Amino acid sequence: MSTKQKPFPHQIAHSPVYGLRYNAHDPDREGDSDAHWLTIGWAQWDENEPAAKVVRHSGQRWSRQSEEIPVARLVDLTTLLAKVYEGNADDIEFKAGFFENQSEDMTIKAKSSKARESLAAALHRDPKLRRRLANLADVMISLREARQV
Repeated sequence: MSTKQKPFPHQIAHSPVYGLRYNAHDPDREGDSDAHWLTIGWAQWDENEPAAKVVRHSGQRWSRQSEEIPVARLVDLTTLLAKVYEGNADDIEFKAGFFENQSEDMTIKAKSSKARESLAAALHRDPKLRRRLANLADVMISLREARQV
């Protein structure tokens, strides 16, 4: 794996508007990560669709395992992570209307209590994840406060 941050590969189809040099910031892989960039920009499949992308380098070449995800999907995935992180029950509930086209309350059940407890322990013993979620919460609070002005 390459430890040196690579310049952004402008030949990729994803069109970033913002690019974060990420190699030095990837949790537990700081400076030795294959994730060299996090970007927000325009999707490679639709130039009018906002998308996020993790741009990866194998150490030899830019990786085909670089992932691009629609930003709304990224928000939903982050929301699910936050609900899993905060939860201490086998069920996670989302009230009707939380997700697009969700007309009824939705309950997601953990695979098992043991699996949930093991995952919760792993998530909660990670101080970097706690800090990142706290930082995200601060940003979200600021957004909410700005909207109420």
